[in-house]
Amino acid sequence: MLAAALDGAGSTAEAGRERELAAQLAARYADPAGRRDPLPKGLARIEQDLDSWRASGIDQAITSTTQRDQRELVQFHVERGQRLFDAEQDREAVSELRRAIFLSPYDADAHLLLGRIHLRGGRPRDAVAALEISLWSRETAAAHVALADAFLRLKDLAAAKQHAQKAIAMDPSSADARSLLDRIERGGQS
Repeated sequence: MLAAALDGAGSTAEAGRERELAAQLAARYADPAGRRDPLPKGLARIEQDLDSWRASGIDQAITSTTQRDQRELVQFHVERGQRLFDAEQDREAVSELRRAIFLSPYDADAHLLLGRIHLRGGRPRDAVAALEISLWSRETAAAHVALADAFLRLKDLAAAKQHAQKAIAMDPSSADARSLLDRIERGGQS
């Protein structure tokens, strides 16, 4: 085989030496000196061009699997953060949400839950920052309600009203949005 490759590369002297060596080492050796066929099919050197690997879909499959695994990990941290939030273990919930946000910086659910934790902790400015990212990532009625609540706590009635109205426009059946809009229209009184 090496002799055929050397012949193909134009190195006939080296090819001849390889044939002689093969005849000495092999118990059965048929000298193909009269034949100058190329290497048998399938024995040629494998092309190691990275672009051919990418074109084969292997790169896409690896990327797809990695992205799916990352989404599942983000979902795990957000769900765990939600359970901790429900149990009023805010410090632990924030830790889980920060992990989710590290993996997916614009995960709307993680930022929404983080904003709610800030509201419950009496930090409406921090809540506004988290809730605005949540809305930028994916607009939901729940995020508008939470942001309206944050602005109401900051005594920015115009912004609070605007977000409460957007929440009602997105989800007319939202009791939270209607209740919040009533509070805003009464001047923020409970």
